[in-house]
Amino acid sequence: KNLKQLILITMKKLIILILGTTIILSCTRDDDSNNNYTMVGKWKHLKSESYTTKDNKTTTFANSECSQKSVHEFKADNKTISIIYESVNGVCTQTDIDERTYAFNKENMTFTQDGYTDYPYYIIKLNNSEMVFEYRLDDLDSDGKNDIIRYYFVKL
Repeated sequence: KNLKQLILITMKKLIILILGTTIILSCTRDDDSNNNYTMVGKWKHLKSESYTTKDNKTTTFANSECSQKSVHEFKADNKTISIIYESVNGVCTQTDIDERTYAFNKENMTFTQDGYTDYPYYIIKLNNSEMVFEYRLDDLDSDGKNDIIRYYFVKL
């Protein structure tokens, strides 16, 4: 009887270990799913956040309803077109069309614009509906350390 109980207990522990490992691995695969998606498409910029190292403070900058009409399109030919809307004298107006080139590095999840490879944007989230990227090379609070600016987009 003792051997049977020991075998049953061992089997239960083994099953729990296998289930736990499966759950952890499936969650890890979900987190690593950035590699299955692309920047190509039309995106709307919802908000930005800045994180400053001097005071460990995050400040959120929500785009106005008018600014959210702006569309940023990443094309398969490595070009971007941004149609910019801003409030001018209280009227939501298209104020600019900005065209650039970009290079996407899928391996390290970064992209650069107009050939400026020393100034990468780090993609921290990319799926079928959301894209979040960071710029990490500005010292916003003048403390000698680079701060983080995070940009939040939804796919149209």
